[in-house]
Amino acid sequence: MSLDANESANDRALYLDVLRVVAILCVVTVHVSDSIVWASTWYVDDPSYWWAGNIYNAAAKIGVPLFVMVSGALLLHSKRADHPLRFLRRRFWRLLPAFIIWSAAYSLWTAYIYDDSFTISKSLQAFADGGTYYHLWFIYMISVLYLITPMLRPMIERGSRGLLIYAVALWSLWVIVLPAAQRTFGLEGSGIEIYSFIAYAGYFILGALLGTLCVRGWLSVWVALVTLGSLWFNAQSIEAAVRDAGGYLEDLEYDFSLSPGAPVLAAGVFLLAKLVPWSTLAGQGWWPASLISLFSVTSFTVYLSHPMVMETLEGRMLGWGFDAATFHPAFAIPAETALVFLICVTLGMFIVSLRRLAVHACRFAMMKRPKTAAL
Repeated sequence: MSLDANESANDRALYLDVLRVVAILCVVTVHVSDSIVWASTWYVDDPSYWWAGNIYNAAAKIGVPLFVMVSGALLLHSKRADHPLRFLRRRFWRLLPAFIIWSAAYSLWTAYIYDDSFTISKSLQAFADGGTYYHLWFIYMISVLYLITPMLRPMIERGSRGLLIYAVALWSLWVIVLPAAQRTFGLEGSGIEIYSFIAYAGYFILGALLGTLCVRGWLSVWVALVTLGSLWFNAQSIEAAVRDAGGYLEDLEYDFSLSPGAPVLAAGVFLLAKLVPWSTLAGQGWWPASLISLFSVTSFTVYLSHPMVMETLEGRMLGWGFDAATFHPAFAIPAETALVFLICVTLGMFIVSLRRLAVHACRFAMMKRPKTAAL
């Protein structure tokens, strides 16, 4: 593995867009395939159904790690000399409005689909417990990473070996020691688990480090083989948990991104994405480049909206629907994932258009404002 100082800015920008699109597709795939993997009836009655879901699920568990690694590659190598408060103000100004709006929307959605009453107190309690819907934990986690970014940037820029060793040791503590102790002594809690949020800082740093590295020649072949091997290891790990420890399934599902196989798979996908000469393809008029950019821009909206779209398609509102078991999961899972993704991208394009209209309207209003006469 060697440093490649000649990698172009376009390569860096487009491969990160590609990884962001892969990440959001993985997140949607996980939630689509969960209904197959965590249903023991499929495991017993039709192993081919279950294994199809398991392969998709195991491969797609890297979605959130890839998101965090892309953020690390972008934010920890930023050349902008920001004051910490200026950096945090800019980041949270983009994050919080969407988070508040979607949190309120999912509070109403939960009350509707579960025939429950909607109250402000319930919504605030859910907000304090880690989000008004299961996927919104990501916003809490990325907020923690934003808060520690001003501290991590100098460490990455200076490249101190001692600091990097400390960071890896601290990540190992959070990822391996603490979760194992919690499972051993029955200390699992509920609500917002700060330790897991901080544990993702390891992926944050890993993304920053891999962003400076490229693989070439036979090393790229070994990376591909190790990546495929880690996928098989992850699928076998889930199968072993289903077979031997049914009560542990829920823990495995939520802690998988912090398990030993996930960093290897995520790092392999990250490095392999860098092998493609993206800037050359884009310069030759490669038409998917514009689609990749579009999907990347709308990825945050896709993340926030996909559970609502997915559950609507699966029949939560209509009484009938299309899900991962409508036909064989080997085909139904990618079909449902693609459908959910495209609907959410369309919604994202609409929201982006509304935001641009609002910006233009504000600028137009400012231009038309009468100027105060000078004294």
